[in-house]
Amino acid sequence: MSLPTEQDDKVNVITARQTPKTIGLIAVFTVTALLCLPFIRSIFWLGDEGVLLHGATEMLSDKTLYSDFFEFLPPGGFLITEAWMAIFGHSFVSVRLFLILTICGISCFTYLVCTLVLDSIALPIAAVISWVIASQPLTTGVSHHWLTTLLSMAAAWFALLGVRRPDRPVTMPMLAGLLAGAAAMVTSSCGLFAIMAVVLTFTDIRYFRRHLVICVLSSLIIPLLSLAYIILNGSFTAAYDDIVLNTLEHYASIQYVPFGNAASWYYAAKDLFPLTAFLSLVALRVKGWALVRDPSFRACFFFGVAGLLGIYPRPDIYHIYFLTPLVLPLFTCCVAYLTTRWKAGYRYIIWLVVLAYVPSTSILLRKAIIAIRAPSIMTAVGPVSLPSTEQGVWKTTFRFIESTPPTDRYFFYPYLPMMPYLMQRQQVSKYDLFTPGYTTPAQYFATCEAVTTQAKWVVLDRRMMNPKLLKELYPAMQNPNPPETRAFEAAIYQSFAFVSKDQNIEIWRRTAATTDKECKNILIQ
Repeated sequence: MSLPTEQDDKVNVITARQTPKTIGLIAVFTVTALLCLPFIRSIFWLGDEGVLLHGATEMLSDKTLYSDFFEFLPPGGFLITEAWMAIFGHSFVSVRLFLILTICGISCFTYLVCTLVLDSIALPIAAVISWVIASQPLTTGVSHHWLTTLLSMAAAWFALLGVRRPDRPVTMPMLAGLLAGAAAMVTSSCGLFAIMAVVLTFTDIRYFRRHLVICVLSSLIIPLLSLAYIILNGSFTAAYDDIVLNTLEHYASIQYVPFGNAASWYYAAKDLFPLTAFLSLVALRVKGWALVRDPSFRACFFFGVAGLLGIYPRPDIYHIYFLTPLVLPLFTCCVAYLTTRWKAGYRYIIWLVVLAYVPSTSILLRKAIIAIRAPSIMTAVGPVSLPSTEQGVWKTTFRFIESTPPTDRYFFYPYLPMMPYLMQRQQVSKYDLFTPGYTTPAQYFATCEAVTTQAKWVVLDRRMMNPKLLKELYPAMQNPNPPETRAFEAAIYQSFAFVSKDQNIEIWRRTAATTDKECKNILIQ
């Protein structure tokens, strides 16, 4: 029998270190999935989640992105969602499994990054699970934000692996750049900040000259492929108008809200960014330039800044939750440096993290029970539930739409992109978002012509048409009831007659053809 060699001892040490991290990774994935599962059929809002789902459904029916329907997001999120639907089906359970796997992926990559900068699994597990507890069900729903965060955290992991071992092959910076570029093709602003974080991570040319070049070049691959996709589809001009011009000229100006807006009980998440900034300053004061020269700290710092910048222009609690994973590695890194000599402090910080999210835990449990007990409503894509006071309202509306012939065409107004997906009915307009200050008179006019000549039914959400509520949701909005909105709604009332109302939801039916004059009034306001 041969004696163990020194090489065998090294392998045994590495295995002993990796085993707890692997167990922690499995625990993070499992707990995240279990925390999300109670909400697998729950819909808390018929708005943002429908953007990707409706868009992907349109693409599966041979509609061309940007040319046939308006979207202000790059093509990445739609292509990923379309691919999932093409392989696994477009049922609601299928797309929610897609969502749960995405959130589990974010949790796992965040945990992996945190364990790279901290030789312990307790704080990374506590931080990641606390974030999941607080964010669900507040942000439950398929979203381009989740996909962007997943790609950004994967990029952060590969970037950190690359700077911790400069002697490794260029595979790590290449993958980091590739994933950051993909993130930019899902959400332009957040992905761009992820690219900047990856590139800045490798800016120390003493060690990473080749890494930097590979990283920059690889970050351009997905954007160039996306550009080629748009050009080959013949939608370059429409895409430029939708993604660039409309976003710069109309989107950002109405979005600003105070930092942490709508936080309610979720103050722990709201305060994590400023707390991490404070800890970073303290760590810099204690460690000095040695910390700045540490490539791991720099990588965490750049991704933390990317997360902070990505929250804007609408830094409410929802966007904070979407991008919290990007700041967790910096928080963990600062804790690691500040507790090097104070071992007891590390345990105290873990308990503080856990205690800070106790209110969120109680809210999660209460909402999970409500979601599980909520009765199902059948839709064209399977059973769903709306665990809110409007459950009965939407059940009545769904039944009414199902009772109409499948060939009947609908217009959902002002922002119900989930409805065409849930009911598998065509939205006659190429636009599905109508917000004063964002929707232009020309877009109202084009929609007016389509609705008054093609739609048989109109579904109105009176709550989202209320100027007072719009002003509360968009404090920066100058005029929540501009002339073009009033003229557009007046044209609808001329061509459609009221049928029924259930709380805030109204259904109207076409009664007469609309003359060009009524739609043209929108342009002369």
